[in-house]
Amino acid sequence: MADLVRDDSDITVRDLRGVPASAPRPRRRPAWDWETDELAGERLAQLEELRCRVMELEVQLERATDGEARVRRELQRLAAAGRRERRRLVAELRRSELVEEG
Repeated sequence: MADLVRDDSDITVRDLRGVPASAPRPRRRPAWDWETDELAGERLAQLEELRCRVMELEVQLERATDGEARVRRELQRLAAAGRRERRRLVAELRRSELVEEG
């Protein structure tokens, strides 16, 4: 795999001989300069669009999860209810549009 950091300096090991170990070393630059990339603005815009889409999907997932939990609770209530109470619960669920007329 290619090294993501490159050193453009012309300093060699020979140049460093005799330099104390505590002396500052030449700084290395990243191999890719994102600020000068011509497409950086476009890529950042695409990234922001993706972030917005992910947020929308997370909201939809939360709503679906909440809806599923509600349906499960109501099914448990129906399963535990007696015959007369079931009729009342079904009527209540129809009013709340959780159960369709059928």
